[in-house]
Amino acid sequence: MHSRGNVHRDTFKQLRHWRDSASLFAHAVAHTKNNDLAYNSLGVALADQNRIKEAIQNYERTLAINPKHWKALYNLAEAHPQQGDPETAVRRCRQALALNPGYMKAHYNIGVALTAQGAYDEAIAEFQSAMQLNPQSAETRNYWGIALAYKYETGAATARFHAALRLRLGFVHAMNNLGSALAQQGQFDAAIALFSEVLRVDPDNDSARKNRDLATEDGKRLQPKYEP
Repeated sequence: MHSRGNVHRDTFKQLRHWRDSASLFAHAVAHTKNNDLAYNSLGVALADQNRIKEAIQNYERTLAINPKHWKALYNLAEAHPQQGDPETAVRRCRQALALNPGYMKAHYNIGVALTAQGAYDEAIAEFQSAMQLNPQSAETRNYWGIALAYKYETGAATARFHAALRLRLGFVHAMNNLGSALAQQGQFDAAIALFSEVLRVDPDNDSARKNRDLATEDGKRLQPKYEP
């Protein structure tokens, strides 16, 4: 029979051994057979450590075991843009949606990837689908605004950034983006005030600093930078 002290020591040794979730799931993969859940979880843990190539390998192993593992498909979609491959990200998201049509994040990430490719109308359609599934998503409204701004529809973009800020007060990316949209419309004083507020909350925000400095020096030279 173990004493309480021995139990505590054994527990501490276990916790020290499983120093991170990657170690835990690597152990599960090594000691079980065809464990798609363990492979997918190992991929997530590796992605959290920015070990993206290894994460992708484990997601692909998950799918080799279970081709209908929609979450592994979605996880691959999140990983591929970090490897400079937005087209594969879109394809994987669509595969995930075929298995789980109500997964809002997949529509959102398709929209993000399409925005990066300059396919703004298609991106906006995906953001609209995401909003139908989750009307309270400030991130979706913010990125929808970015896609509109890149189409030079700055009035509509401004409305989306305002909506994002109503859903999440102090959302610095939406504040910076709203400032950029207002600057594009020639409202430089209001834009500078927003950039300054972003820097008060987030002093390391280089995008807001550059936007503010350019708007202050010469508004006509401002090339707005939008943030996801």
